Order: sequence, then structure tokens, then C-alpha cells
Amino acid sequence: DTVSEVQDIARSMIEPAPKFGTGLNTSYILGMGKVKHGESESVLILLDIDKVMSQEELGAISQSRQDTPTPESVKPDSLAA
Repeated sequence: DTVSEVQDIARSMIEPAPKFGTGLNTSYILGMGKVKHGESESVLILLDIDKVMSQEELGAISQSRQDTPTPESVKPDSLAA
């Protein structure tokens, strides 16, 4: 995954995470951020990445990205079966 956009959101534009009852775990949602784009407004779900994924999972993703060859590092003759 890559970051496609970073936005600053004023604290005044962040609302608490909604309560969906007891059947849904929302502990990983930090809040709901409102962002204006000209005349329109978008609502962004702000996630607590440490609660969405464990440190072990984040480490495994980081390690797998380091172990995966990039297209530039693969030589054409190494693709032959």
C-alpha cells in the first residue's frame, strides 16, 4: 500500500467515533474527520493503526516488502522456468 494523500484536520473538525451497539467493535476508530473540498464536505474515518494491526503484523508486512524483489531487481533470465 502507498499513501496517496495526507491532510491536516483541525481538532474542531473531528467528532468522536460513533457507537454501533454491542455487536460491533469500534475500538480501532479514533474518530470521524470532516474535510471541506471547495463547496462539498467529506467524512473520513480516522483509524488507530496500532489497534487495527498488531506490531507483529506490521513487522511482518514490513519484512515481506523488504523480501519482495522490485521489478527493477528481477533480471529477465531469472524469469525462465
